[in-house]
Amino acid sequence: MINQWLKIIHKTFYPPNCLVCGGPGRDDLDLCVPCAASLPYNRFCCRLCAVRLPDQPGADLCGKCSLKKPHYDSAYSMFEYLEPVRYLIRSLKFNSNYASARLLGLLMAEHLRSVDAPLPELIIPVPLHPNRFKQRGFNQSIELARPISNTFGIPISLSVCIRRRDTAPQVGLISAQRRKNVKNAFATTRPVVKKHVAIFDDVITTGCTVNEIARRLRQSGAEIIDVWSIARASLTG
Repeated sequence: MINQWLKIIHKTFYPPNCLVCGGPGRDDLDLCVPCAASLPYNRFCCRLCAVRLPDQPGADLCGKCSLKKPHYDSAYSMFEYLEPVRYLIRSLKFNSNYASARLLGLLMAEHLRSVDAPLPELIIPVPLHPNRFKQRGFNQSIELARPISNTFGIPISLSVCIRRRDTAPQVGLISAQRRKNVKNAFATTRPVVKKHVAIFDDVITTGCTVNEIARRLRQSGAEIIDVWSIARASLTG
């Protein structure tokens, strides 16, 4: 009862405002109905890596996954990495806009409710190297995962997987360079007791980072590995 009254008071004095257009939000989300309808939902995608596929019946794997499956079992990316989702993610990552993390995390939780698949036992955000964390002051993947963790009661692990090398930024690198950049960049600190885990990242581009993490988690005992991300870039993106 107390929590309900606190929610009513907060909504009365701090009504939600759309982070895209600035208008009134809907329900408890900082997003209006028209802007929600205009978001670039990732509707036709590869069932393994979530990259966009042509809008045609029967296509469920991209060419890359048809030739070689990744180390993880499935990927769920709610959006394509296009505006205004790109703006919301960048406002969190580079301007510490935690309201964007809350909005995108809640939208992702709604999306996961609609997916007919078992939920994992553990969420593992893609770790930052301590040097990068010190520079930024936070890990955007952790902040985005918090609303999902709270919604489903799935714990977040910040220690089972660590980044042991301070790798160069992936931006601007081609796929082969990205794979080399993250090779052996991650390590597990102990055996993975939870058999079904989800790796969480803000954006998947080529998938090299999450694939390398999945490889290490698989070696440490994980049996089912999902990859969750807010957005998925195109094959050329």
